[in-house]
Amino acid sequence: MIKTPFLETILHSSLAFFFSRLYTTIAWLYDPVAWLSSMGQWRSWQRTVLTALPTGPTLELGHGTGHMLLALAERQASLVGIDPSKQMSRITLRRLSHTSNQPGLARAKAQRLPFASGSFQAVFTTFPSEYIMDPASCSEVWRALQPGGKFIIIPGVAQIGGLPGWLSPIRLLDRLAAWLYRVTGQIEKDSSKPRNPLIDILKHEGFTVTQEHIELERAAIIRIICTKQGPIDPGSCST
Repeated sequence: MIKTPFLETILHSSLAFFFSRLYTTIAWLYDPVAWLSSMGQWRSWQRTVLTALPTGPTLELGHGTGHMLLALAERQASLVGIDPSKQMSRITLRRLSHTSNQPGLARAKAQRLPFASGSFQAVFTTFPSEYIMDPASCSEVWRALQPGGKFIIIPGVAQIGGLPGWLSPIRLLDRLAAWLYRVTGQIEKDSSKPRNPLIDILKHEGFTVTQEHIELERAAIIRIICTKQGPIDPGSCST
């Protein structure tokens, strides 16, 4: 097994610390950093979740700065977002202040959803942090979904780049973005293989799971679609 070089390990730790602060003390920098690190592609990457969402009561896990809630506000009559960050909540409240259909917001974690069982037809999250690998998060989503409901996850990027011309400015920027996402662990090392740990957790909770690669002009995005089969059975959810 090839070990990660020392400098890359230091860089990974430094970036992880910086990105963790983006959710709290420097949340005001989140949008420009997301735009810069993806070389302008962040919003189009997030929006790949939209075509898989069914209509009906919908919950977003980790609403961040509120862009997806804003995009869905006029489409979904019943829409809720949760985030544990008070800084993100303040930013999102300002962003949604002029929408005619006000989504509900709650300060909460995915591992302990403050909603009754069977509350939602759809739950989604885009580029989630470590909480998505916690079986408690998947168990709570299962509980909160209606039978037949969908849990849609955009966990990361399969590939960045694809435009012709190795020396074109955009191609060079995309190669820089691919390196950055590889260092931070948000891009698949082998895009031909599923993200087994996450998929195994989801299947263990009882979801039927399919994984897709959504091809965009400059990237391929991973989309995981989970369907809750059968009636609600609280006893089947692990804790």
